[in-house]
Order: sequence, then C-alpha cells, then structure tokens
Amino acid sequence: MADWITEGIRKDRDSELARIFRGNHREQTVLAAEGYEVERSCCLEDGEGGKTAWSERVLVLRSPLHAAQQTAGLEKRLATAAKKLAALTPARGRGKRQMTDEGMLVEAMDNVLKEQRVEGLLRIDWEQQIERRTHYGPVRTTLSPAEK
Repeated sequence: MADWITEGIRKDRDSELARIFRGNHREQTVLAAEGYEVERSCCLEDGEGGKTAWSERVLVLRSPLHAAQQTAGLEKRLATAAKKLAALTPARGRGKRQMTDEGMLVEAMDNVLKEQRVEGLLRIDWEQQIERRTHYGPVRTTLSPAEK
C-alpha cells in the first residue's frame, strides 16, 4: 500500500491522476475523488498441488472531502492533546498540585497521547525546576538555671 501511495503522489505531481466529479446539493460540479488504476496478478494454491491464477484491478482513490475531514479531526486531537499535556504541569500557585515523580508524569503523558491517538506525532520536552527557600525565624534560647 505504501508503494501505491507513493505512486499516487508522483502521479498527482505529474497531473496524471484520473478525476471523478459529481454534482452536489447546490447543483455544482465538485471533485468527488481522484486516483489511478493498477492491475496485479494473484495466485491461490488449492491444497492438492493445483494453482488458480487471476488478475485483478485495484483502484487507488483519494477523496478530497474525506481527506479534509481527517485533517480537521487530526488537528483537533493534536490541540486537545497539547492542552491536556500542558494541564499535567500547571504553573505554581495556590491550589495547583505539581507532579514530582517523573515516572508518573511520563505515564500520564503516554495516556494522553494514546487517548487522543496521536502517539509519535508530538514531541514532548520537559525539565524539572527546583526552587529552594530558606526561611530564618527568631532565634530562641533558653537559659539553664545555672546561667540565670
């Protein structure tokens, strides 16, 4: 199938694809599909040493409308995944819980990518930022009875 797709891309670049048009609900002629035909030979062994051979036509088609719907769906899933990934590490603030365990964070990110079906399509980089503050308070000393 990958070879058929590559061939289709080449034929599209060279304007060699057959185009199929149809009328829409506004009585306009629109492109329904574009593609090309391939003929391939097939063979089947019947178990008794005999073979049956035939050739079949394969139509490799692409629907622009379906491709546009698939693209819109993918873009929506990518945006949702990016939003959910950003929510895993909110900015510090009152009531905001930070994940401190790297394993839990990686697992949560993998779950988001699987849920949105975008594994391998987003690159995620993160770094841990640690802020330490030392607070000094009043020094209290107690005197022993001998020092009083």
